[in-house]
This record gives sequence, C-alpha cells and structure tokens, in this order.
Amino acid sequence: MDQASASSSFIGVEADLVPKVNTVALLLSHRAISPNGVHPPGSGTTPLHLAASLSRVDIVDLILEQDGVNDTLRDSHGRTCKDVAKGKDVTKAIEGLFLLLFLLDMH
Repeated sequence: MDQASASSSFIGVEADLVPKVNTVALLLSHRAISPNGVHPPGSGTTPLHLAASLSRVDIVDLILEQDGVNDTLRDSHGRTCKDVAKGKDVTKAIEGLFLLLFLLDMH
C-alpha cells in the first residue's frame, strides 16, 4: 500500500469514528442516558466537555437542548465545558445558553 492509500484509508477510518448528530440524538432520547454522565469514571468529562473540546457545535447545541443538562460541571482538572471549548462557534453556543438562563432567571 502506498503512502497516499494508507493516508486516505486512515482518514476514512477516522471519519467513521466521528459521531453523527442523529446517533447522539438517539442515545440522548433514552432517558436512562444522562447528558451529565461522566466517562471515564473519575475524569469529570461529560458529553458536553467532549463535544466542546472537539469543536462539535452541532452536538454541543443538541446536548444543551436536553432537560437537566448542567453546563457548569467541572472535569477532574477543574475545567467547565466553556473552558475546554475549541472554536468561537462552540463558545458562542455555550454563552448563548448562559445568557438565556440568566434572562429567564430574571423573570
């Protein structure tokens, strides 16, 4: 296998491992799965932390729409999802929820 084939093969495998929004939505639709679940145990890493760190604004938005999601949880390093967010779009999505909750709390 030449280098170009190996490279495209690796990219294909990597692309298959990226979760699709529909798959995440299906998982979250089961009430037994919490949007605040921590994995691996002791890490403090929630699905929101992971999606934010991967710049997956589509999944961040989906998780933020879930009832009971807690966007203030901290991982084992003391970081919130906003602290680990990569990219302006992810940060804006998280800040938008903060603003909405603040405005709702005022009324």
